Amino acid sequence: MSNRQNLEQLLQNNSYPGRGIVIGKHADGQHAVIAYFIMGRSENSRNRVFVEDGEGIRTQAFDPAKLTDPSLIIYHPVVGIGNRGRANRFYPRGGAAPRCAGRRVSPDAGIL
Repeated sequence: MSNRQNLEQLLQNNSYPGRGIVIGKHADGQHAVIAYFIMGRSENSRNRVFVEDGEGIRTQAFDPAKLTDPSLIIYHPVVGIGNRGRANRFYPRGGAAPRCAGRRVSPDAGIL
C-alpha cells in the first residue's frame, strides 16, 4: 500500500502547515532522507533558523534585532530522538506524562 502525496501541493494548499517531518527515499534509491521543518505565524516566530549546537539542533533568531520574545522561539525543537540516553530526556522512567505536566503552551491564540 502506498500513500504518496505531493508535498509541494500539500504545503501550497495549507496557509499554515505548522511543523512537520518528511521521510522519504533519495532519488538514488539507496539512501533515506529525513527533513524537519517549522513555520511561524508571527513575525517573531518567522524570525528563527536551525543551527547545530553539538547536541543536535536548536533554533536561534535569524535577525537578532527583530527578536521580541526569545522564550517563544529559542529552544531545541527535536527532543528524545536518538540513542545513548538521549531518549531518556523526554521519556524517563515512569513515562512522558510527568515530564510534560509542567509544560505550557504558547501564549498566542491557536488557529483551530
